[in-house]
Amino acid sequence: MLLKKNRLNQYSLVRKLRETGRKVYSDSFTFVYQKMNEAPATKVGFIVSSKVSKKATERNRIKRLFREIMRKIIPDLKTNIVGVFLVKSDILKADPEKVEKETINLFVKENLL
Repeated sequence: MLLKKNRLNQYSLVRKLRETGRKVYSDSFTFVYQKMNEAPATKVGFIVSSKVSKKATERNRIKRLFREIMRKIIPDLKTNIVGVFLVKSDILKADPEKVEKETINLFVKENLL
């Protein structure tokens, strides 16, 4: 479970991020973020569309997976960021370890870890 201070729950900020944020693509997801050094804490949100899966239980499982991955990563980040994970339907076939490695590699590639 992500701490409350690390949850991104402002729709206006999500919309602004999708328009102006840096997009990084992966096989299973797209990560859109902005570095915010003046932000009090890193904030992360997750968007799993019903196009990914019609079943709410599967969408919730995917969100729980990403929350757990980010709970482990957030303390090691170099700078505060505000970001959103836009999940693709390929994630349903991927195993959790692969998704975690993919996420960590993405953060390393972007020089955030």
